[in-house]
Amino acid sequence: MTLFHRRIIYIIFFIIFSTAAPIIVFYSSGYRYNFKKNNWQKTGLIFLETKPKEVNVYLNGKKIDQYSPIHIKNLLPNEYTIILTKPGYAQWKKNISVYAGESTTIQYVRLFKDSPFPRMIVNGDINQAIFNENKTKIAYIKKNEAINNIYVLNISDNSSRHIYSTKEDIVKLAFVNNKLAVYLKNNILIIDALDPATFLNFSELSNVYTAANIKIDPNNTNYIYYLRDGYLMGFNLITRVNQTFDISNTRIIDYFVAYGKIYFLNNESLNKIMLKKASLENVDEKINITTFDSSNGYSIIEIKDNLIVVQNNTKQDLILFDETSGQKEIIKNITDYELSSDGNKLLFYNTLGLLSYDRLKNNDKYTLFARTAEQITASAWYSVDTHLLYIINGTTLKITENLYANRLTYDLIKLDNIRNILTDKKGDEIYFIAQIGNQRGLYRIEIE
Repeated sequence: MTLFHRRIIYIIFFIIFSTAAPIIVFYSSGYRYNFKKNNWQKTGLIFLETKPKEVNVYLNGKKIDQYSPIHIKNLLPNEYTIILTKPGYAQWKKNISVYAGESTTIQYVRLFKDSPFPRMIVNGDINQAIFNENKTKIAYIKKNEAINNIYVLNISDNSSRHIYSTKEDIVKLAFVNNKLAVYLKNNILIIDALDPATFLNFSELSNVYTAANIKIDPNNTNYIYYLRDGYLMGFNLITRVNQTFDISNTRIIDYFVAYGKIYFLNNESLNKIMLKKASLENVDEKINITTFDSSNGYSIIEIKDNLIVVQNNTKQDLILFDETSGQKEIIKNITDYELSSDGNKLLFYNTLGLLSYDRLKNNDKYTLFARTAEQITASAWYSVDTHLLYIINGTTLKITENLYANRLTYDLIKLDNIRNILTDKKGDEIYFIAQIGNQRGLYRIEIE
């Protein structure tokens, strides 16, 4: 090989190296050439996580994977169409924007079964149904002529056990520390679902038959609070000892026991309702929390951490008071509501539609999920707060993503008289009271 030929080869290699080296550096740094814009651009990526994990993932119509989580890398800044499919499931499809040098995270994506089949779990006239704390059992009321029969359903094998029967109207059922509380008009029963023959009857044990506003100590199911002539009383179901709580000079409008304290409303101030609290260990030391405009219809609905929820039943307003910051939010004309599991978000519906309120946000605290001419008759958080459920006209059960925008909504099922939504712990199954033809009862659908 002559010197001339060697020089030509050296020059060619030098040209290739000087051209390829910057390209390699650009590629290794996450840049790609955009032929449409005729320049180099920093790429982005999409991180996608789904349930179920085995799904077909399509990017702009091209199948790229069938499992998640997945990182879709080296994407030029643009809008991409992602489609997720799985046989027997409703399709998930969204346009996702990718930005230079950024990761677009799409988590908590759930695919739901297409047209799930409703299975009747309990046949009959079911009035109420509630889950226990760990969502392994459902207590329900089955009415038979004039008798209200209480049963507990074990969801692992769909077996029901009779707990109690009464001709009295049952105000509500509640599980407290794995005990079933049965609220009657002026009485409460504490029943062990594992041993229903042995239960505690407040009225019979205390000889108090005119108690009002009965509540259970959240830390001790054997201790009952109640109002008598507007004053707060307590009764120990085991020792059968009555106690008077001298916490107010005037009649107590309502009260709530939480975190070792008694929160209560009274009208000591002229034209104002006072919200106060006192320690259960020392009721003499009372602290003023806030005031509300005078009304006879106030009640303390819930207390979670530093959030106090008060309802004005006369106006159907809900007042959210942050005890730490002192901030007060009034939501008007609420038909029904439910707090999220962390107590930071409120799901509610009224004449405007279905909305949520996020008290931790500085802006855009309200999200409107459904504004419809059709009536919303029930709503509930999903097993995780990433989704929520609601019923239209008592006939259509829907599920939607808990997003401010770009969310998907699915019709799960259409039946007659759907109500009382319950979701199991994993979110795989939904229970509800409904009617198919003349078959009324408690139904279940499998959605995942």
